[in-house]
Amino acid sequence: MFRARESLRDPGTFRAARSCRRLFLSVAVGFLVAEIVLRVAGVAPPPRLYRAVRGPDGAVRRIVSRVDGQPLAVTEEFAQAKAAGRLRLVFAGESTVAGYPYPPSVAFPSRFEAALHAVGADVEALNVAAAGIPFEMSVERVEEMMETDPDLLVLYAGSNEFLPYHLLRLRERLSMPLLVRLGALVRSFRTLRLLDRLLPERGGPGEIPLHPSEEERCAARAKLRDGAARVAEACRRAGLPLLVFLPACDLSETVPIAGATPWKSPEDELKVREWLQEASDRWRERNLAGARSLLEDAAALAPRHPWVHFSLGRVLLDLGESVEARRELERARDLDARPHRVTGDLRAILAGVCAEHDLPTIDAQAVLDGADPRGVAGASLFVDPNHPTPEGQILLAGALLEALAAGAAPKVGLDRDVLLDAVSRLAPASLTAEDHERARRTEATYLFPRAYRVGADAALRGKVETLLEEGARRDPPEAADLLLLGLLRLRRGDAEARDLLRRAVEADALASLDPGVLDAIGETPQSVRASATEARREER
Repeated sequence: MFRARESLRDPGTFRAARSCRRLFLSVAVGFLVAEIVLRVAGVAPPPRLYRAVRGPDGAVRRIVSRVDGQPLAVTEEFAQAKAAGRLRLVFAGESTVAGYPYPPSVAFPSRFEAALHAVGADVEALNVAAAGIPFEMSVERVEEMMETDPDLLVLYAGSNEFLPYHLLRLRERLSMPLLVRLGALVRSFRTLRLLDRLLPERGGPGEIPLHPSEEERCAARAKLRDGAARVAEACRRAGLPLLVFLPACDLSETVPIAGATPWKSPEDELKVREWLQEASDRWRERNLAGARSLLEDAAALAPRHPWVHFSLGRVLLDLGESVEARRELERARDLDARPHRVTGDLRAILAGVCAEHDLPTIDAQAVLDGADPRGVAGASLFVDPNHPTPEGQILLAGALLEALAAGAAPKVGLDRDVLLDAVSRLAPASLTAEDHERARRTEATYLFPRAYRVGADAALRGKVETLLEEGARRDPPEAADLLLLGLLRLRRGDAEARDLLRRAVEADALASLDPGVLDAIGETPQSVRASATEARREER
């Protein structure tokens, strides 16, 4: 005891303790100073979608926040105060609302606004959508935009609930709730948020082929239900009319992923695989009745195998039985082990919440399917499993105008005749020549890697080739289109493909082409130049 007290009186011990305290205080003060400086300077992503800025004329404008230089919403700037007599409509949701993969001018909010401007209506469409966000993030955007005094809210969301990088967050919430809360607290400090940027990102699109478990699916459904009820209640309290789209997806072209099928015996599995192969052969031979019979037997033996239902749906479509085909294709969609699109249960949840709150809805699936001659929309109206083509976006804009004309949101104050006149103007007000060219180029580049694969669908390959030929026929030709067209034809052994590559390289196509396109097909600028050089040698 005496020795312990003597050691506490040791001057060296006191000096060491004092040094530790000083070091701790210095670090704490430095951290607080850095945090204050960063907040004043506006460094690190701001917590809100828009920030208010007062212009030289004294008027307040809302400026979109950016992360790594990218805006968090389509509409980048607007006046906080509405002009007298102008209607403000807010469009919230996911990539379909943003127009992905096309320019935002192709998206249905832009088509809707352009059609109304064409008939003299004074409306302002604010698009606060973003690609890849789940329903809960759309709700947060809606709640912020209520501060801007909108006259109507249009919501299209629910396709991204099962994306892998959302399921990872959900899995963390379920398994490590304490660490998730601690992480949220840490990220509230801007100093630490800057340090977080230095760490490698985890869970980007396409990086994690995660198959959601039934527990995760149930949790995602509950989150969607809570989010839909939350936005409905918020709009009711604010007296804001809300119109909800039930999302659509491609049913007839998107092949589902087969998960673990509960087979009764190995013999059953072998038998179903043989039937699938034989049905495929009969389908190619146009023996549709024979293919149907085999697939119906396979469905009876393996009722939870998505490929069986998808194949049967495709055969029924070719037989002209669209009602039965839709049932099988929807079944295949809902059995998809990796559902990166809206599923039937999510659509039912949205429809149920809207019915409970007496909210008007537009069924985007019915709109797009109704425009397809076969009754189930495919590649003609979808560029991929989730996103409508420019023609599909125009159909959604028309459906919105017609719903408002039918009285879906009477408080908005748009005249019925004006709305119907706008519907008739949608075609001429659809796309400018510049928008059309940007959409064509975007679609060709976006679809090219899928068309390039071995065994790619012949219809898809033909569609991409047609898009590229349109650019290659221009005067002067589009160099990037020449290059991609040459690569596509080289893949199938076309004798003229190397000449196209040579012309494209000479026109400096590699400088204008996104390097990610070549990466996606396993090519490099060096390999393309080598093919072009070989073509030059053959000429000599």
